[in-house]
Amino acid sequence: MIKRQNRVALATLLLFLILFISTGSVLAAMPSFGSGEGVYLLDPDTGDAFAKQNEDSRYNPASTTKLMTALVAMDYIKDRLNERVTVGEEITQIDADSSVADLAPGDTYTWEQLLYGLLLPSGNDAAMTMAVNIGRLAQNDPALGTNAALDVFIGLMNKKAEDLGLTKTHFANPHGLVDANHYTTPREMAQIAKAAFGVSTINAVASTPSYTCVSSNGQAHEWENSNILIHPTVSEISRSQVEAMNLTGTENPYYNPNAKGGKTGYDEAAGRCLVFSGQNGEMHLVGVIFKASDQRDIYAQADGALDTALKDYSHILWSDGQSPYVKTMVSFASVLDGFSISASTKGDAASTVLTTEKDSYSVQVKWDDRLLAEKGNHVRILAPITEGQQIGTLDVYSGSTYIKGIPLYADQAMSPLGWVDYLIMGGVLLLVVLLVVVLVRYRRRKRNQAVYNLRRAEAGYHFEGIKEAEMGAFEEPRTEDEGQTPLPKSFLDMEAAESEDQPSMPMRARLGGKTRYRLKRIRRQ
Repeated sequence: MIKRQNRVALATLLLFLILFISTGSVLAAMPSFGSGEGVYLLDPDTGDAFAKQNEDSRYNPASTTKLMTALVAMDYIKDRLNERVTVGEEITQIDADSSVADLAPGDTYTWEQLLYGLLLPSGNDAAMTMAVNIGRLAQNDPALGTNAALDVFIGLMNKKAEDLGLTKTHFANPHGLVDANHYTTPREMAQIAKAAFGVSTINAVASTPSYTCVSSNGQAHEWENSNILIHPTVSEISRSQVEAMNLTGTENPYYNPNAKGGKTGYDEAAGRCLVFSGQNGEMHLVGVIFKASDQRDIYAQADGALDTALKDYSHILWSDGQSPYVKTMVSFASVLDGFSISASTKGDAASTVLTTEKDSYSVQVKWDDRLLAEKGNHVRILAPITEGQQIGTLDVYSGSTYIKGIPLYADQAMSPLGWVDYLIMGGVLLLVVLLVVVLVRYRRRKRNQAVYNLRRAEAGYHFEGIKEAEMGAFEEPRTEDEGQTPLPKSFLDMEAAESEDQPSMPMRARLGGKTRYRLKRIRRQ
C-alpha cells in the first residue's frame, strides 16, 4: 500500500516537473524591476506595451536626452552629413567630470562624426557643439551668440516634444545634466526613442559598436558604444565600463543578438538610465528603464525584456487600413449622402499579445454616441460627420477585459436630414401623386374610348385599318367590289352571338385588346 502511494506521488511529481520545465522553455517571464524604477517596454508597430511600471511618473532622463538632441539636429542636417562644423567655446560650459568625446575648440568635424561622438561615448561636448550650431542654422545667423543659439536649440527640443504629442516632457539643455526643469516620463521617452530610431541615420549610428575618426587638427578618436547589449565580447566594451561592472572573461554576459540601437544615461540623482531597441523577425521593441540602482541590474533587465518580448509575443492584425473595416446602414441621413457609412483605421490596426493567449482576443465596433446611435442592425446619425473624422473605435478585448480602443475614421462625409432634404422628399412625393393622377385619368379615358368604340360598332360601324397581329385574321379576303374592310372573325362571332340573343362577350375580348380603332359606318343594303 505504501509503495503504491509512493509510486503515485512520484508520478505526480514527475508530471509537475515536466509541465514546469516545458512551460518554462516556451514562455519566459518578464524580468522584475525595482519599485522605484520607471519602465516602459513599447511595441512600436502596434503602440502596445509589453510591460510598464511608473510609466507616467516624472524622471530625469540623464544622457538619454541625447536621442532628442540627435532627432532635432537631423531635422536641419538632413542630407548634409559631410558638412563640417567648428567646435567653439560652448564646450567649456559643461562640467569637467561629465562624459565627453574629447573635442577641442577650433577643431572641425562633420555632422556625421559629431553624431557618433554624441551617441556612442555620450559626449556632452558633442551635444553642446551640435546644439549651438543648429541654433545658428535655424536662425540663419552664423554670428548668433553661444547662449542665444543654445536657447534656440532648447526651444526646438521642446517644440519637437510638443509635435510628438508629449505633455509631461520638458528640456532645459541638450545633454541631460540634472536640472529641475529637465524631465520626462518612461512612456514619453519611449515615444522620443521610437521617433529617433525611426530616422535611419540615428538608428545606424546608435547601433554601431565602435567608430574611429580624425579631426581637422589630426586628433584621432576611437569611440565605443556605451550600450553593452550590442557587444559580443568584453574586449569591445570601454575600459571604464568593464572596470565598473567587474566584467571578466571573454564573452559579454549581457550581449543580446537581437539588440539594436540604444542610449545610456547616468547621474547620481537620475540613477542608471537605459533606452534600447531590438528586433526578431516581425517583432520590435523599444525599451526605457529609468533610475536603476546598478549597471549590472539594468542590463540584465534589458536582456531579459528583449528575450521575452521578441520570442513569446506576436501580433494579431485586425485591419490593414486599405479597405473599410465596417460598413453599416444609416437612418435619418441626408438623401444627398446615401444610406450607409463606412469606417477605416489609419494604417495597420494590430495588437501585441502573448502567443499562447491569441485565441482569447476579440474586437467590437463602438460608435461615438455623439455622432451615431446604435439602432439594432443600423445606426442613426445625430450630428454632421466630415470625411476622416473619428466616428468610433475598434475595441479590443481579452476575454471580457477591455484592452484598448483603435480609432475608426469616416470614409465619407454625411449629414443629418435638413430642410433641403425635406424639400426634395416633398417634391418627389408630389411627383408621385401627379403620376398616379395622370395614370388613372389615362386608363379611365382608354376605358371610355373602348366603350364608345364598342357601342358604335354595335350600331352598324366596322373597323378600318385593323391590326391583324392584335385582332386575329380576317374571315374573308377583301375584294374590290365590296369597297370595305371585312370584320375580323372575332367580331363576326360576336355579331352571330348577339343575333341569337346570347349575352354579349366581355368588352375587352370583343375589342381584341387595347388598340384604338377608327370605325366607319356600314352602308345598309
